[in-house]
Amino acid sequence: MISSEKKCLTLAPFLTPGRVGLLETPDKKQSLNRMIDFFSGIPGIPDRREIGGAVFEREKIMSTGIGFGIGVPHCRLERVSGVFMAFGLCRTPVRDYPAIDDVPVRIIAMILAGTEQNEGYNQALSRLSAFLDNEARREALLKVQTREELISLLPLD
Repeated sequence: MISSEKKCLTLAPFLTPGRVGLLETPDKKQSLNRMIDFFSGIPGIPDRREIGGAVFEREKIMSTGIGFGIGVPHCRLERVSGVFMAFGLCRTPVRDYPAIDDVPVRIIAMILAGTEQNEGYNQALSRLSAFLDNEARREALLKVQTREELISLLPLD
């Protein structure tokens, strides 16, 4: 990846290695709850109950399975100042996570943003989409065996 492309794709403003993990969860509910756990302990972030309520309410409106085995659950909360992301790779496909192409979800990127964070929110979605739009990158992500391998494949610098 050339440096200008890498800068454009970097998820570093939103994602840290501490919010990246391999998920051993058998279903959508447990997968989303595990992703919500990644946000605990961040100053100024609401508790997991408030985040969970917003995420699951959003999922009731329409599933965030966007295709190609990717889910992008997201919510916007008034008490959040900034844009935060968590990234998880499911070891086994999450078959009860509806997606527009019916491909079971394995890659989950959860985005949490403040209600006034329009530019940052759109930037996070845009960078994530650009990164995951590449089939070779998605295939590489699906082959990782360790959390460290996963982190090394993400554009975090």
